[in-house]
Amino acid sequence: MEKNIKLLLGKILGEIYEMQGFNCVVSPGTVYGLQNGFEFILDEVIGDYKITTEDYKNFVSILNPIYNNKENLSKFNGYYDIEEEMNKVGIDREKAILLFNYFNRNNCYEELIKKLNSPNSPNELKTFR
Repeated sequence: MEKNIKLLLGKILGEIYEMQGFNCVVSPGTVYGLQNGFEFILDEVIGDYKITTEDYKNFVSILNPIYNNKENLSKFNGYYDIEEEMNKVGIDREKAILLFNYFNRNNCYEELIKKLNSPNSPNELKTFR
């Protein structure tokens, strides 16, 4: 992304976060860094694409056979059941968290996502808001 565009987007995003009264997912320091063009903050918050179309398609190709088959869904015990398959297609836990959050917020894979809240999932994948 062009540097000037990234600086502008960071400033705008920082102002939006500040208007929210810091009732958001970033710290006051991150807001300050966005508003004042701290490059490492801009890269962290705005950075490059974290989830590619290929990641999305690979993720769905793993979840669909589980979710669309009642027997497979009933056997699903949590993230550890699919972690190896996710890693093979380049989806690490950070990406998995982002994708599960995306689908949860879109009311997709609801039954499967509920099953992540189990001893067979790492803590960071047990609850979604």
